[in-house]
Amino acid sequence: MTNWEVFSAVFEIVGTTAVIITLIYVAVQVKLNSKQLASSIQSTKTQTWHSVNEDFNVFREMVLTSNNAEIWIKGINNFDDLNRNDRMRFNMMAATFIWTVWLFYQVSKNEGLMPDANSHLFSDLYKHEGFNGWLKEHEKLHTDDFGDFLKSVRENVGKERYKIGESSSLTNGIY
Repeated sequence: MTNWEVFSAVFEIVGTTAVIITLIYVAVQVKLNSKQLASSIQSTKTQTWHSVNEDFNVFREMVLTSNNAEIWIKGINNFDDLNRNDRMRFNMMAATFIWTVWLFYQVSKNEGLMPDANSHLFSDLYKHEGFNGWLKEHEKLHTDDFGDFLKSVRENVGKERYKIGESSSLTNGIY
């Protein structure tokens, strides 16, 4: 064997070793990055659920302040009976509630927890005549995907309606 052949063989061994070491390093880095990504995804999910929960808390606080609970119950039963000031307050509460429900639905759907809009949470929206009327009145303001969501809820909810004074999740303080 000549010097060049020995020299070439040594370089091949060194080169192969370097490639193997590089592949091991890359594998370790991919594994570490995967763990960090999984941790980041979990953190984002937790923050998202926390945000939805905080939005429900904002709605609860809106209803519990002053005489807003009375306005809420009156509005979901018969939106047309509200005076101008109460209507404005009800609009804010209803918009906060419906937006929070929408976020909850989206997060649940993305997590694979809710495949359709047949949940009692959404069904109750349409079982109160006043709230049903408010939603229909405000439908033109919604984006297509949100409007489609509301339409699917409406289509999946039976004709049964709550009568004034009957309890539901909207009046029992569940939210």
